[in-house]
Order: sequence, then C-alpha cells, then structure tokens
Amino acid sequence: MGLYVELIPENPLMTVVSANKSKSSLSKHLGASLFDVNDFVVYPGHGVAQISRMVQKNVGKEQLNFYELKLIQKGVTVLVPADNFAAVGIRPVSSKAVVKEMFNLLAQPGKPVLVMGASWGRRNREFTSKIARGDLLELAEIYRDLRNVSKYKELSFGEKAFAMQIETLLIEEVAIVERCTAGDALAMLRKEQCHAR
Repeated sequence: MGLYVELIPENPLMTVVSANKSKSSLSKHLGASLFDVNDFVVYPGHGVAQISRMVQKNVGKEQLNFYELKLIQKGVTVLVPADNFAAVGIRPVSSKAVVKEMFNLLAQPGKPVLVMGASWGRRNREFTSKIARGDLLELAEIYRDLRNVSKYKELSFGEKAFAMQIETLLIEEVAIVERCTAGDALAMLRKEQCHAR
C-alpha cells in the first residue's frame, strides 16, 4: 500500500529536513510539494493530522521522501511516502465554505428509513468506501442518515460504530476549521441535527 507506520526512533539512516527551511528550499530538497511543515491535513479514515516534518529515509537502495504526520486525536505518528500522498487520499482540511455546506447538509432531513433499509452488507461496504475517500460532505451525509434512522429504531452495533467513527472525524475537522474545541464542534454538529427534525 505504500504506507509506513512507525513511531520515529533515533535512526542514523533517516535524514530530517529542517522545519526552519523555507517552503521553496523544502520543495527543492524533496521535490514539488503541496504541503508544508505544520500544515493540517485530513488522512481519510484516521482524522486530522499535522505535518510535523519532512523526512528522507533509506529503504533498500533507494532514498525516499516522507511526510511525518501526527494524528491530532490519537497522538500517533505516521510516515507517508510523499509520492503516495494523493493515492492514500490525504487532502488539505476543508475550507470554511465547505464546512458551512456540511452544516447545511446536516440541517436537511435524512433519507427515509426504508431507503436506509438495504442489506447491512451493502451499506457496510458503502460506508467503508466513503470513509476511505474521506470526503467531508459524504461523511456528513452518512452521519445525518444514521442519526435519522436512530430516531425510528435502535442502531445495530455496526451502525453505532460507524456513527461514532464518523462523528469523531467530523468533530476533528470542524474543530480545526472553526478554531474551536472538540466539545464546541460536537455541539455544533448536534445542533444542526436538531434543526433537521
């Protein structure tokens, strides 16, 4: 898959590119880059991360460039090859306009329960695929629809797990974009859900 997850030890085979370098010198050192040290990004299915540094590491006989990401809520450090950033689906955090659109989506009524009644296997695959893509509006749609279903019946264990995972992903991104606490972001999400009733 091209993803290397590890806690970063002191390693003589790894060269850390100084965070004090300018973006242009980092780009020259690591190749063209859309992201810079300290940028926030969304790692689909895992949440918001901050680029803590750029690293060159010897893997076999090749020297590869990596972004070191620190997942905000989990405190885990992840190395992602710079060449695989797009393939993994890592993207910048959403704009305020996209977050506003997400809140508008949450304020709309969810799909009718009968539409959501498709087989669990099919819905599970659909939800998993959307989480893997990491699109904020797709995640909000699933969240809205599951919350709507929960008004009419108790969610299954799997549905509850998806709802909690997606709520966490939404909270992380809203908190970064709106520059608020996770608690405030949760209150905003649930407020929009109340408006949809």
